[in-house]
Amino acid sequence: MGKSKNEIVQLVLYVQPAALRPVAAAAYLGTSPFAIEELWRNGKLKYRQIGGPDGTRVSTIEQLNAYLHSLPEKTGVLVMRGAKKNRTALTAVA
Repeated sequence: MGKSKNEIVQLVLYVQPAALRPVAAAAYLGTSPFAIEELWRNGKLKYRQIGGPDGTRVSTIEQLNAYLHSLPEKTGVLVMRGAKKNRTALTAVA
């Protein structure tokens, strides 16, 4: 079978996703997939379910942007946390 002279061949080089699963959503927001799951569970990040009740949960780019923009902007030094915080607390007591 030959191709007609008017047939156009299209090649898709890039598709911008409309929604992201936890791993990609986490990369988009700069956090972990576990954090995305927690945000979904506690209702802080909206999601859509694709494929019925047992389907995949995804957050749209708009939902991810809305969540990000709902967070307060901050400047300055972060409050110490983790092992460094514990060492400082122990040093202050001694």
